[in-house]
Amino acid sequence: IISSHLLLECLQDDLPLPVLSNNNRAIFNAAMTGIVLSTSNLSIEERGNISNIALFMGARVTNSYTASVTHLITDTANTQKYLLAVKRGDTILRPQWIYDCWEQKKLLQPKEEHTISSPDPKVSKPTPIDLDTHQHQPSIAKSPDIIKDEGFLPLSSCIISVSGYSSQQRQIIKALVSKLGGSYSIPLASQVTHFICENPQRKKFKQAQQLGIPFLVSGKWLQSCAEQN
Repeated sequence: IISSHLLLECLQDDLPLPVLSNNNRAIFNAAMTGIVLSTSNLSIEERGNISNIALFMGARVTNSYTASVTHLITDTANTQKYLLAVKRGDTILRPQWIYDCWEQKKLLQPKEEHTISSPDPKVSKPTPIDLDTHQHQPSIAKSPDIIKDEGFLPLSSCIISVSGYSSQQRQIIKALVSKLGGSYSIPLASQVTHFICENPQRKKFKQAQQLGIPFLVSGKWLQSCAEQN
């Protein structure tokens, strides 16, 4: 379904008609064409509303925070998606921006009320490895069974890889990452968002630096995420 408003817009500006995808069968205007949007820490109802409006305006919507994402829609800085968006320099806006764009049928320049100025101090930020005082002994000791399940998944859209842990410790980390909503990757690839390593002298640590992995962290960071959850 393509709205009459959009048909007239394409006719007047001599633009091609937008291509409808499988998950976007109706477009009412093309204001968000080229935008790839992801949401974080919104209620199921609001996430659905935001996704539908964005699709109606020609945007693409994805649950995973991939390299193609251009805009993150969230009302809080308490998520790993937020930290990754800040690291990448992506646009971070509140849901109200989507509603205002829809109401005015155009892509609006974000106002102050649409932005999130600073991270919440409660956010568990990744702790970089201290190259001088790092601990060689892995610090993961918690079992995933003790983590509280309150619906908040702090590692949502995070891809975790590790180095320097025993097979048993890797299994605990893998279960912990899964419990917190993340994905565990055995190979160290460019898609990895967080690399956990206790010894920066390891060859794999150097590889992570060369690949440009956004966050090089110690096991204490993962523990902190679990404790705050």
